[in-house]
Amino acid sequence: MANMEFLRVNQLNTTTMVTASTGTGTFANMYDRNTNLSYSTIGYTSNTSSLINIVFPGPTIISNLILLNHNFRAYRAFYNSLTANAFTPAINVSANSQSSSYFLFASVTVSSIQLQVDTPMSADIERRLGEFILTERRLQWTVNPAYDNYRPVTRRAKVLHKMPDGGTTVFNIKNKYDYKIKLEYISSTFRNNLQTVWNEAAPLVFLPFPTTGSDWDGQCPEVIWPSDFDFRHGENSKTQGFIGDIELMETPSA
Repeated sequence: MANMEFLRVNQLNTTTMVTASTGTGTFANMYDRNTNLSYSTIGYTSNTSSLINIVFPGPTIISNLILLNHNFRAYRAFYNSLTANAFTPAINVSANSQSSSYFLFASVTVSSIQLQVDTPMSADIERRLGEFILTERRLQWTVNPAYDNYRPVTRRAKVLHKMPDGGTTVFNIKNKYDYKIKLEYISSTFRNNLQTVWNEAAPLVFLPFPTTGSDWDGQCPEVIWPSDFDFRHGENSKTQGFIGDIELMETPSA
């Protein structure tokens, strides 16, 4: 099992950064942090390749490419020009069957990213992509919390109405992730790295269990860390490492 990670927020954040070779789908659906709303080609069911091109406003460091709620079977990714520069390791998938895909590669400074979709999972269907996350690893944790110290909660924003006959109706607005995490006996280096992240007081992308395997659930919400930084010496001893709590709360959708 891979260790948890903090990533910087998605560097794709405006429609002016996106062009596509086919269709005129809603580009904003690629970064709106709602996987249920997808970018899709329109009227393009051919099995020939299509291209999504992302151009950044300036040089941008990238080490992670994440695709959520997509139906790409065969696809490739490059930077700074189609086929000109492959990532290390290369992103070249020929037989994907998963709806969420996570890639980590050597950090590279880019001006653009090219995603070439060769075929969808089934013949004669539109290509679909719920979220396209292009970002940089901020911090990989050195340890994961113990089972009892990790409490993920899917919180549902809702409005309850009491009806005249005493019954209740509900209007469900949105589900959001919250996390309560306790780390025990961690090193001073890891503790200091966590404090550096906390000091920045900026949103992050949190990956509880990042993996390139087929069992990844695609969970990578943008979160804030609103709680105090309270790591202290374990057992009141400088030789026992540090103990502390982390609270993460998902941000609003774009």
